[in-house]
Amino acid sequence: MMSEVKKLLRLLRDFPLFILIGIGAGFLGYLFRLSITWAGTIRHQYPRLIFLLPVVGVLVTVLYQLGLKEHKNGPKTVISAIRDNSSLKGIQIPLVFFASILTHLTGGSAGREGAVLEMGGVLGDRIVSLLHYPGQKGRRHHAIRLVLAREMSKAQRDVAILCGMAGAFSALFVTPLTAVFFVLEITESRQILHRFIPVFTTSIISFMVVCLLGWKPYQLPYYLPEALPAGSLLRAALLATVCSPVGYFFCMMIKGVPHIAQVYIKWDYLRAFLFSVGVIIFTFFLKTDKFNGLGTEAINDALLGKGGYTDFFWKTILTAMTLAAGLKGGEIIPAIFVGATFGAAYSPLFGFPPDLGAAVGLVGCLSATAKVPIAAVLLGVELFGGKGIIFYAIASVICYFLSGKNGLYR
Repeated sequence: MMSEVKKLLRLLRDFPLFILIGIGAGFLGYLFRLSITWAGTIRHQYPRLIFLLPVVGVLVTVLYQLGLKEHKNGPKTVISAIRDNSSLKGIQIPLVFFASILTHLTGGSAGREGAVLEMGGVLGDRIVSLLHYPGQKGRRHHAIRLVLAREMSKAQRDVAILCGMAGAFSALFVTPLTAVFFVLEITESRQILHRFIPVFTTSIISFMVVCLLGWKPYQLPYYLPEALPAGSLLRAALLATVCSPVGYFFCMMIKGVPHIAQVYIKWDYLRAFLFSVGVIIFTFFLKTDKFNGLGTEAINDALLGKGGYTDFFWKTILTAMTLAAGLKGGEIIPAIFVGATFGAAYSPLFGFPPDLGAAVGLVGCLSATAKVPIAAVLLGVELFGGKGIIFYAIASVICYFLSGKNGLYR
């Protein structure tokens, strides 16, 4: 009983921290989304900006080598900070921010959530460090109390990083529940019950911040069909089964191509230049720019029942090449693109409505690639409403188990 009271008191003591991180992450996510949207608009107006992609690739490489030197970057760094107590650097925030904008401005095929997860995690780490919470002054105490102090300090830091990640994700996607479980699942948090309240609080505060600034929750162009074919649940299960290897392929390409590139092309600048040129070549070969940037137009078309048979493949290739070039952004929206277009294109083969197939594929591919089955279902509910939750749950569970153990953040 006393231990629970102590946990409650500790939670109340740290509540101002959650509020501060939530406000900061909300404004960060808001500004980042505005900037990425602006970059995408400019790119559509001036498509020749894609010829600057190799220059941007080399520039981003230079900036990262000057700013971080041997320090690692990416969403995995904030996850490692929780698992291994590794360090984070405040300069990661401006580097990721501007590198992502330049990537989208010049036509790199990337998302934005990986960048916002990294920035949010670093923001939470910086805020808790600046506040100098109790537990960091343990050197004056007895050796046993010193260990306890370090553990407490690490626990506070871990929660602050999780809160920053969830808050920034919530602000970016305007999906507060998905943000909470997405962060807890990708970090494989074992203390979910203890961390849920602070992470949930921060996510809600960030959500309120962007709503007060004028944003509303996403409403994608999708409606659950009133009349569904007989055996729809079985058809959804079959679609999810064939979607699983697609998610696995996406994950392996996103992780494998950059790794192979680093092995065979040692010089970072040459690697950035060559793969950036590769994105340009593929863009002109395909005679479309729908695979560049976020690809939200193609996702919306898929949810209206329109999807090309090879769209999922080309998006995977261009995203893998973009990340191999060292350009920044994220992998989740490309994964959503892959799932939605695949579901829309191939669901008619199972006698399944293509618009519902796109939603099922979207949820299933997210679950398969990021290994977030709960967050994937919640994303489907927050984007499309709760009527189709049984289909999202079936797709998420099947794709999670049939796509292997590896995920984007493992």
